[in-house]
Amino acid sequence: MLTWVEINKKALTFNLRQFRQKIEHWTDIIPVIKSNAYGHGFLEIARFCDTSKLINKIAVVNLAEALELRKNKIKKQIIVLSFFDFKELNGLKESELKNISLPVYDTATAVKLNNFVKKRGIKIKINLKIDTGASRIGFLPKEMIQNIALLKKLNNLTIEGIFSHFASSEEDKKYTQKQLRIFDKIIVKLKTNGINPPMIHIACTAAALTVPEGRHNAIRLGIGLYGLYPSAQIKKIIKLKPVLSWHTRLIQVKNIHKGTLVGYGGTHRTHHQTQLGIIPVGYWDGLDRHFSNCGQVLFKDKKCAILGRICMNLTMIDLTGLNAKTGDKVTLIGRQGKTEITTDDLAQKLNTINYEVVTRINPQIKRIIC
Repeated sequence: MLTWVEINKKALTFNLRQFRQKIEHWTDIIPVIKSNAYGHGFLEIARFCDTSKLINKIAVVNLAEALELRKNKIKKQIIVLSFFDFKELNGLKESELKNISLPVYDTATAVKLNNFVKKRGIKIKINLKIDTGASRIGFLPKEMIQNIALLKKLNNLTIEGIFSHFASSEEDKKYTQKQLRIFDKIIVKLKTNGINPPMIHIACTAAALTVPEGRHNAIRLGIGLYGLYPSAQIKKIIKLKPVLSWHTRLIQVKNIHKGTLVGYGGTHRTHHQTQLGIIPVGYWDGLDRHFSNCGQVLFKDKKCAILGRICMNLTMIDLTGLNAKTGDKVTLIGRQGKTEITTDDLAQKLNTINYEVVTRINPQIKRIIC
């Protein structure tokens, strides 16, 4: 195996326990494992969650992900957060949808879903999604309140939960509080009219720590589960351990003369005789092309420069003076000795967020739980 991603099981457990210590014992912690578990490996993280006593439920993005978990014998309750295709429901038995909750985010979807499952003689669990200010999917507050009576008549839908999503809990306290007030008013209105969902959730990783009144009886743990911080502020509140490291091996080492052009377009010219290493990783694998001529990797506890343009499947690095040989280990994210390249380091160079760096690591690369 030339390239692999290591997933530290002890770090996962550590991060979960850190949040468990901060969150009231009656509040469920729901790991979000959508999008290949934020790049960490969908089934690998799901299996960890399924065996953890700290977790009762798992959240995914769509029904396809939920069904993939069931196919792979993941037994815990699954919350679908965003969308589903009605075609995916065709032919499914009620037993296959057991403990899977689908999102309903407008009246048309609610009515269509109720009629769809009614014709098949089954019932289905749902979570009502409210748009409290993120302007993504969800009932607008006015629409939700106007259609309470209709929702109560949809007898083939079991309203298991109600949820929303903060738009800016990492940085805008005032707007976050506004969203929370809207959400809480809707909950009161629903309860007053006889809809009392057992699960109420709006808090993400950041909000779970900074907006304790927004925890209700469940929080959704996304980026924090993986030991990454949604903001610098959160880093001051909780200690987490990064779960993911990314490694590869040298497939060739050669010495090239001073003045040699490297890579497509010859964008790097060597300034001295250079020991050049080639690794079997490129932008197809998730090593962003913007790291061309400015990125670094770790080799023998040292940071080594990326030379020339990153290719689709190959990258060239400067190993001058390090006595490298084919097969030696190179680290793209992680630690060697006292030297480290973090996901946040890479995100900062790209002017993006750590979420994007890890989710773009090609899912075909083997994830190894260690």
